[in-house]
Amino acid sequence: MIIGDATGIVAIPQAALSDVTTRAEALHALDGKIESALRNGKTLGEAVKLTGYV
Repeated sequence: MIIGDATGIVAIPQAALSDVTTRAEALHALDGKIESALRNGKTLGEAVKLTGYV
């Protein structure tokens, strides 16, 4: 599968598509949690610690 946006293009082998999709959804959710923490006044360091993101 070929996927692209304004920042680039990536080719994902069919055999890896399910795993890549699962990981991308998890990262998207994590980004949302970090964004929410930042909007609620947390620093980036606090937001990262809060979500466990390294």
